[in-house]
Amino acid sequence: MSRAAALALSWRAPALGVTTLRAATMTALGVTLAFLPFESLFFTAGVAGLAVTDLEAVSGIVVALWIATLARERRRPDLPRGIAAGLVALAGISAVSALLAAPDVSSTALRFAARSAGFWLLFGVAADLVRSEGAAARLVAWALTGATISALVGWLAFARGTAEGLVGFGRDFTIGGTLRIAGTFDYPNTAAMAWEAVLLAALPLILRPSRRDTRALLGAGLAVVGGAMLLTLSRGAVLGAVCGLVVMAALAVRVRRPSLALLATGSAVVLAVGMVAAQLAASLPVARFTTESDAGFYGATYTAPDRVDARPGELLAIPVTITNTGAQAWTAAGAAPFRLAYHWLDPQTAAVVEMEGRRTALSRDVAPGQPIDLVASVVAPDVPGGYLLAWDIEQSDVTWLSEKGVPSRTTTVVVGGVPSAGGSGGASVDVFPDIVPVPGRFELWRAAAELVRQHPLLGVGPGAFRLVYGEVLGYPRWDTRIHSNDLYLELAATTGLLGLGAFVLVVGGALRRHVRGIRDAAPSGLAIGLIGAAVAFLAHGVVDYFLGFGPTGVLFWVLLGAGLGLAMGRVRGGVESAASGKGRPAT
Repeated sequence: MSRAAALALSWRAPALGVTTLRAATMTALGVTLAFLPFESLFFTAGVAGLAVTDLEAVSGIVVALWIATLARERRRPDLPRGIAAGLVALAGISAVSALLAAPDVSSTALRFAARSAGFWLLFGVAADLVRSEGAAARLVAWALTGATISALVGWLAFARGTAEGLVGFGRDFTIGGTLRIAGTFDYPNTAAMAWEAVLLAALPLILRPSRRDTRALLGAGLAVVGGAMLLTLSRGAVLGAVCGLVVMAALAVRVRRPSLALLATGSAVVLAVGMVAAQLAASLPVARFTTESDAGFYGATYTAPDRVDARPGELLAIPVTITNTGAQAWTAAGAAPFRLAYHWLDPQTAAVVEMEGRRTALSRDVAPGQPIDLVASVVAPDVPGGYLLAWDIEQSDVTWLSEKGVPSRTTTVVVGGVPSAGGSGGASVDVFPDIVPVPGRFELWRAAAELVRQHPLLGVGPGAFRLVYGEVLGYPRWDTRIHSNDLYLELAATTGLLGLGAFVLVVGGALRRHVRGIRDAAPSGLAIGLIGAAVAFLAHGVVDYFLGFGPTGVLFWVLLGAGLGLAMGRVRGGVESAASGKGRPAT
């Protein structure tokens, strides 16, 4: 063999190729974090019968670049063995659980398991490639950029009083008649979770050495995101954020970072006070803390005559006593006053004949538990016959109480002396019989606990709780968009105690290394922020479930992986080694 041929066979590509791949992977991962609030906003494409969102497409690019990086470097992912084993166990348990699920939910469970596998791969990317505080800071900055834009959309909706017509989901969410902002996210609680985690992860950035205008910009972004989180009116978000901030303050004190400890403590106080202020401003100081769903705000009973005779088109004055049995006070004036109203129903089928009727204003505000006597103005139908008059209460431009599942009471009205066979007055009736029940958290937790009892090892299938909980609660039909509102019960109900155990193994192992990285190396404010974000997720998870949603699922796993990678780099002296040209290339 000639010397030239030998040199050609032994030639290797310069390190620039590896560095370029790593840089491209990290940039794509950062873009993914910035894309989180805009899932499905730009496009949704069909691939092999599955809907692929813009977020999933960008995530797929990240994973492909990472695999190319591993292949180019001829190595396996650099993950602790216990955590790698936990990830493999999570994937295996999810797959087996989905395959063994009931036939009517198995396909949904398999899709959910595949989606979750994408989250875990992104965790692997972050844990494998992040080895310096600069790399972690860039990822967090990408996340803060996307969150700030999304939060600004939420603030615009708040200023306008509606989200209709804005970028994003474009749907108004209310609680007790008060708008809950969601920015560009699908739901306020999803927005709250994402903004909460980004807020805590990015908080230490403001303490890093930087130009004054950069720090001012960071502070403005954090204020926008934190304020938007409060405007979601999510109690769980504030609970999670305060828990995360308390942990951050404690760790900062331990590693002698007084400025970070003070910043975290002050932020916790501001959020707690801000939550109370938001509740008071929305007139929800009691109702918001004593109900488990929007439906719990509303309740009413009616006392009215069983029968009334009328001439066609006659204006009737009917005495009615209504009692507020809900948690929300009925206001007689303001932007969304409560008023007594009614619907005309067919006496035989109870179907709505005429939805709208004359409103009767309340003479005063009605507190929960209080009755009020009114004389209702009712216009009789023009066509002779028998009708059912269904009493209802309207919160102007917000809702009918009957839409929230509050039964109406009926009065039989005979028009023109021509009765009609059918229902009789004095009975309760559902004006909207097709509305599905809205279970509270305690009911959902009871359903999840029962599913764990029935399927303790592998659960009912990943993501399948929403498809089966109604059977446990005895509902003939139910809203299949609702989850258990508890991260841990949901995992146990859907992937069994084995799945929950594997999750705890991975997350617990990562957090243990996070803390060890802070204890054994020079203290890092950003590392503490990533721990705080993870704690916020886990604390908020006691009252909500987010891992199955693209934006929050990706955010949780990437931030957890970035913290793990940063901890591994600090414990091994990875930053110093990379700087001196030894060990793995710097990220």
